[in-house]
Amino acid sequence: MLLLNPYITDFLSDKFVQNGKTYYRYFPTICDKQYLLSAGILFGLFYNYWDQVGDILAKVFLPDLPEKEIYFGKVIDIFPSNYFASKNYLWLQDFKTNHYGPLNSKRKRIVHYNSIESDYFEKYQDLFGDTLELEKLQKEKEELADYFLKHHDFALKGFEYMTNLISEK
Repeated sequence: MLLLNPYITDFLSDKFVQNGKTYYRYFPTICDKQYLLSAGILFGLFYNYWDQVGDILAKVFLPDLPEKEIYFGKVIDIFPSNYFASKNYLWLQDFKTNHYGPLNSKRKRIVHYNSIESDYFEKYQDLFGDTLELEKLQKEKEELADYFLKHHDFALKGFEYMTNLISEK
């Protein structure tokens, strides 16, 4: 995504004026398609990573939790209370509250409803002549690569906090 980012198409790059109103044409390129395909895959991969963290934490701290109920969010929510003051648990709790939820919401939309490419194209169509909103949408699309770099850092830190939490047992 980092390599493709400079080459993705700007929603505002091809405009025309009709009856005094500006409209923008968007013709996605192979770079757009690969960039957004990669984003869709990464949403799933990062979700799966945190699901595995939940599996490990459940095995160590919640061994009686039924397998079908083991996923990261639930494990963090029902964690043994004697760890609530642990800086390691607190980091995982904060991550779950502030970063995992939005990641999972976007993943669910992509997996269950619409590909990320289709989602962006539909948003573009809805905003066809709205310059300010298209600028926001373009910025959001361009920032996806940085979003995943941030989640990569979260994954590395999360692994460290998870292993430190396990060593507290």
